[in-house]
Amino acid sequence: MNKKACNFPQHVVDQCVEVARQICCNGNFNERIILDAIKQCSIDLSWLRAYKGYVEGDPYKHGNPRKNKINPRLGKEIRIGIGGVVKEDSNGKRMRESVKGEVIQSYTLMECFNRKVVCDPDAK
Repeated sequence: MNKKACNFPQHVVDQCVEVARQICCNGNFNERIILDAIKQCSIDLSWLRAYKGYVEGDPYKHGNPRKNKINPRLGKEIRIGIGGVVKEDSNGKRMRESVKGEVIQSYTLMECFNRKVVCDPDAK
């Protein structure tokens, strides 16, 4: 196994968070913000190359165990980075959505984000 591929690509995660923050600040937040940010990043060939290097395979193929490490991290860091509130059903269960043909296979829906955290992070 390639030693470089074993290193977790924090810049891949950071770019997703930054894109999600930009989407929110630009007034384009919706419950699918996690998917939207990752889709936008996957258009960037350098991002996709780094992601592919980490998962050691096709970024769009399901069943890769290395994706089980990075994909949940992407969603969690995006949620934290936007101060997101998870959307829940009437029973208090987190709402998730499955997708096909994307880098991720499922993601958690967001109810809202914290504008102060995203658009003015230095405000007290």
